[in-house]
Amino acid sequence: MILGVSHRSAPVEIREQLITLFHERETLLVRLHGEVIQELALLNTCNRVEIVAAGDDPHAMLAALTDAICSLCGVQPSWVHAYMRSYVDRDAFVHLFRVASSLESIVVGEPQILGQVKQAFQEFFGLRLTGPLLNRAFHRAFFTAKRVRTETGIAENAVSVSYAAVQLARQELVDLNDVTVMVVGAGKMGVLAAKHLRQAGAGRMIVLNRDPSRAQSLADEVEGEAAPLSSLEALLGEADVVISSTGASQFIFTPTLMQRVRQHRHAPQLLIDIAVPRDIDPSCAQIEGVHLYDVDDLERVIDSSLDYRRGEARRAEHIVQHEANLMESWLRSLDAIPRVIALRTHFQSVLEEELARHVENQPQWTETEGELVRKFSQSLINKLLHHPTVALRDAEEEALPALSDALNAFFPLNEPEDDE
Repeated sequence: MILGVSHRSAPVEIREQLITLFHERETLLVRLHGEVIQELALLNTCNRVEIVAAGDDPHAMLAALTDAICSLCGVQPSWVHAYMRSYVDRDAFVHLFRVASSLESIVVGEPQILGQVKQAFQEFFGLRLTGPLLNRAFHRAFFTAKRVRTETGIAENAVSVSYAAVQLARQELVDLNDVTVMVVGAGKMGVLAAKHLRQAGAGRMIVLNRDPSRAQSLADEVEGEAAPLSSLEALLGEADVVISSTGASQFIFTPTLMQRVRQHRHAPQLLIDIAVPRDIDPSCAQIEGVHLYDVDDLERVIDSSLDYRRGEARRAEHIVQHEANLMESWLRSLDAIPRVIALRTHFQSVLEEELARHVENQPQWTETEGELVRKFSQSLINKLLHHPTVALRDAEEEALPALSDALNAFFPLNEPEDDE
């Protein structure tokens, strides 16, 4: 099961309410991981917060997840039902594969999401919270994403949210050569924004970060200036364009800050907030001379130039569906494993008994001759059991009991216990 919220189901002011789940993930894990939910992972990006879980009862899992979200995030069950989307069984595999392949991204084909999904899986795998089902599902998602990138043109001329932010700045200002741009945050999004700004011909560039050494490293790379985040107010008045992407849990651009800055600056300022939770208080948009955009506003930047990649996305969908079918078949085969084991155990037992009896009656056989007879017999058993084994593994869930009854009627099978 997957339960989560994304840019498709809720605006950014709704999505950021769930960031608490990521910050309180240890509490969430302790609360959820148990009899109802046996496997668990959490995916958090600028556009989505999703819980990936495995258990025997989807209804019980949904109830447990809803209760935990309401408790930790201070929302009501009606909020969860209104904004969060749930996916179960095959739909969950399809959704995970689409996310990893960037088919669910604001910018279809963007390259960052696969790394984010891998990082999320590695964290929860390291905590031993994933198991056979999620391990298989995530690795299949990585394989699917690789197929999508190599077998389609979805990633050609790929863009990102950071790229879209720079394109928005170019649309608003036309020419960036004579402006001063400020990049706040030197994480992955900030690095990409700074590089795209440099490629777009931005004039003076100022990089701010809480860690001055990271700001200096990025500034050196893009031929800009570095400053600590504490210098924000002192330098903000010099910036024509600001792209902000920090990991702050509270607004770092407040109306009070912007009003003080605007007292000494009359030229307009373009503020682009690509952080989730947001860095810039939306009330700043009410201040004269301030033009504010957030991550949701960037969708309009993705225009007809992406039509080709949308066409390739349709090809990618076929890959996703194919891989989901394979995953579903594997999951269905798990129910058949005890029956397959019982069938093979029965035939193997008969084989051993007959070989022992015949070898005793053939004292003239050499060790080599006896081994040849054993290999031939084992090969014959494998050939005879191949089609029944495939039929069991490929059978629909509702057909398994009838097949099992038929086998029990033909052979005295004793199915092993589940823990075997």
